[in-house]
Amino acid sequence: MSAVTITDHNTISGVLEIAERPDVFVSCEYAVYFPEDRCKVHVLAHDITPAQHEQLIEARQNIFEFTNYLNANTIAHACAHPLFGPNDRLNPAHIEQLVLLYKVWEWNGDVAPEMNQAMQAIVHGLSEDKLCALSERHGIAPQGVEPWRK
Repeated sequence: MSAVTITDHNTISGVLEIAERPDVFVSCEYAVYFPEDRCKVHVLAHDITPAQHEQLIEARQNIFEFTNYLNANTIAHACAHPLFGPNDRLNPAHIEQLVLLYKVWEWNGDVAPEMNQAMQAIVHGLSEDKLCALSERHGIAPQGVEPWRK
């Protein structure tokens, strides 16, 4: 490996312990919420500063503000295990919004194979037309270049 990071949940204290090494970059896995029903999802943010981390901690109560901050600050990010709802509130409408909000989805080998298969089916079934329809349904602009390609 030529680079190392640690993505603890909602903290960068672990990665800061090794941050002085030249091959380390600061990252975090954030618990982020849909504001209307408190559905929780996880989002990875990579190569951030401590000041950005503090801003992300504040913004994580609203997934839309959180994602806007990531994009406005050109922070590399991904939706972590997008079909796993940590607080059992994840529904199809949330998943459709995640399709629009996040260009990169994490493939997680530690979760049930059925979840990864379902995620692949969603990703491979996307098209520009489908994203336009989802965008109209949810009032969210798709993020990234060719956002139908995850």
